[in-house]
Amino acid sequence: MADVTALQTPAASLTVGGASCRWKWTGDDLRRMAELGVLPQDQKFELIDGEIIQLMAPSPLHAAIVVVIGELLAKVFAGAGFHVRQEKPLRLDPHYEPLPDLAVAKGRPMDYRDRFPGPADVVLVIEVAQTSVEHDRSEKLGIYAAAGIGEYWIANLREMQVEVYREPRGTEYLWRRIYPLGESLSPLSAPAASFQVSALLGQT
Repeated sequence: MADVTALQTPAASLTVGGASCRWKWTGDDLRRMAELGVLPQDQKFELIDGEIIQLMAPSPLHAAIVVVIGELLAKVFAGAGFHVRQEKPLRLDPHYEPLPDLAVAKGRPMDYRDRFPGPADVVLVIEVAQTSVEHDRSEKLGIYAAAGIGEYWIANLREMQVEVYREPRGTEYLWRRIYPLGESLSPLSAPAASFQVSALLGQT
């Protein structure tokens, strides 16, 4: 994923009986603020534990790899009862609405015209990591595991490998494997498909 920075005032506050109280934003709050112009329309934001996070603009390489992986996934999942979403929100709960680089969701895009996909709708989430490897291995991994996302990949451009995480338990994944260049991997939701790591990372 792209680097992230928190907004100056990510949560509202109120003084009640001399004590300062804070509450968390929801995904609905996020959209209302965008509609009212509080958040700029030309920027992307995600919601992490009620905090509004502004996504930094991706590098050209990051953007290119997201497109490459999206095209490879679409060849496998198109027509198979799934579709590929690029940099679109997931509603993990009211206070968690991340924008993963890629996600494979059940059904068709128009099945989600009234809501964003939730954990039960998503079979694979992928973050493309260039400068955010540690963030994607820690905070993002914990968020996806806690939501019960069954499979999570990190396309690690820094170390030129794909990290695959499965079997979520709490905020961790019990199963982890690193696939370097020269190897291939198959997603749980399409076990007959095979993706070359070199192709996923734009090396072919």
